[in-house]
Amino acid sequence: MAETKCNKPQDLKGTALLVLRRMSKYRLRFLAACLCMGVSSYAAVKGTYYLKPLVDDYFVPLIGKGEGAPPAGAIKLMLFMTGAFLISMVTSFLESQLTVSLGNRILFDLRNELYDHLLAQPLGEVEGRTAGALMSSFTNDMDSLGNMLRRSVPYLVNGVVTCISILVIMLRISIELTLVILLTVAVMLPVLNFFARRSMIHTAGSQACLMELNSTAREYGSSQELVRTLAMEKKAGDRFMSQNARLFEHTFRATAFNNSIFSVTNGISKLGYAAVLLSGAVMALAGRVDVGTVALFSQYYNSFYKPLTDMTRQISNILGALAGAERIFRVMDVPPQADDGRVALTDSGDGSYLWHGTGDRDGIPLAGEIVMKDVTFGYVKGTDVIRDLSLTIKPGEKVAILGSTGAGKTTVISLINRLYEIREGEITLDGIPVKDISIKSLRKAVAVVSQDTHLFTGTVADNLRFGRKDASDEELKRAVAFAGADFFIDHLPDGMGTVLDRGGETLSQGERQLLSIARAAVADAPILILDEATSSIDTYTEKKLNEAFDKLMAGRTVIVIAHRLSTVQNADRIVVMDDGRIAETGTKEELINRRGYYYRLLHAKKEGGASWNLA
Repeated sequence: MAETKCNKPQDLKGTALLVLRRMSKYRLRFLAACLCMGVSSYAAVKGTYYLKPLVDDYFVPLIGKGEGAPPAGAIKLMLFMTGAFLISMVTSFLESQLTVSLGNRILFDLRNELYDHLLAQPLGEVEGRTAGALMSSFTNDMDSLGNMLRRSVPYLVNGVVTCISILVIMLRISIELTLVILLTVAVMLPVLNFFARRSMIHTAGSQACLMELNSTAREYGSSQELVRTLAMEKKAGDRFMSQNARLFEHTFRATAFNNSIFSVTNGISKLGYAAVLLSGAVMALAGRVDVGTVALFSQYYNSFYKPLTDMTRQISNILGALAGAERIFRVMDVPPQADDGRVALTDSGDGSYLWHGTGDRDGIPLAGEIVMKDVTFGYVKGTDVIRDLSLTIKPGEKVAILGSTGAGKTTVISLINRLYEIREGEITLDGIPVKDISIKSLRKAVAVVSQDTHLFTGTVADNLRFGRKDASDEELKRAVAFAGADFFIDHLPDGMGTVLDRGGETLSQGERQLLSIARAAVADAPILILDEATSSIDTYTEKKLNEAFDKLMAGRTVIVIAHRLSTVQNADRIVVMDDGRIAETGTKEELINRRGYYYRLLHAKKEGGASWNLA
């Protein structure tokens, strides 16, 4: 893996402004935190300043005189010092509470905003990113940004205020001793910069390796059965260990350089402290400064030096956090899927649906006619998956779409419900262009049962209601019985209330498919798409489902993508696709008599004796 140049944003100003825009929502909280920072820093500097009059006016004159109790003036100054430090402590505590609250609230808003953007973006954009990259945006990048808002920015602001306050006071008291401190700082800053830059480089490499490692762990972790079946444990392990080794190397070097900052700067700090004391002693013996000034500068040296080292480290953290924020904003910069449709679908209350917003034909009932005219589409620019496809599906018609792998079957149904936008041609639903129908209404009209079952963490009832939140318990029971899923749900520990997690892995693939079918029955959409919906169900169970499917399909427009002959035989019409085009269409008998593509596929199955799989 090539070494990452630097973990900093490409557009520092633009990214910082975007973060500040999120902070503006809580500007009063931010201003209050800044005020507390300023008061805390100034109070700490002022409290330390009382050391000079204490030493010069009281401690030095009293040395050797044997007086027991300190004079009233000294006690007064010590009380002032204590009060200043108490004020600094209280305001520092308030500032920490305000900044933690501010950072957490901004992250709360940003996570919601990022997730909303992902849900609204075109599916192709979301699928174009790796799962590891998306997870990194929600975890690593968010954590870095949170640490910046809660810690780095407050440290930076507090350090700037402290250093300016101390510098102003030191210059007023002794320019010579101030120059000694600044000379030490001048030696320290290049060293800090050297180690900080290298720490940033390897931190960026570490984050990139971690993202890659997370993707690999997720990929192989969800494919354990296949890995073991193919005896690929060693290959999977070698790949993981190789990525883990790169992660270790970058993390080790980043930590080594980061820790070196402490050891090296600590050494320079001690040498600088000695130089200040030595210079102060020489100047005090020469009568150019008093002892209180030397004592004060020795304290100010530590108070001045520490914020500078902290600020150098925090700047690195801030740049890294802004780089993460830039990646988050880059995801959010993708425009949402266009939804200019003004036509809406409403439930009439008697089981039928009406189109509204169609002009002269406002309030017409949904019939379910689907027309695709000269449609061309490709997932990648320059490569067409669908070419000049024209297809009309009549209301209430059951159409089966067949074809070999890559023929474009699943793409057709993805275009109908606008998971992807066509490049050329037009798709209409009841004569209304789908681009004129609001996406929410369009997908309310179409229920899809996919070959890939997706169950979410929650109860069985929650999963069944995923497409229709207001479904009653009775409707759920009817849908479950309808799909033939009641026989195993009744045996679950809590029936409908049984909690499913991790994609319902405790259920068999067939049981998950039955729940997916029952979920479509609950949705009760006028148009039904079955994308190899029985692919994971045994032949015996499929026979039991045929009658349920016939009931479910009654009165609906149905598109079936299937690889089993029994499902195709029940279709009103069969559409055979090849290389993104319709090769032939007709009833089963018409296609057999035509002795074309369908006939050859059918007889290839009979002659070969193999399982007929056109999916």
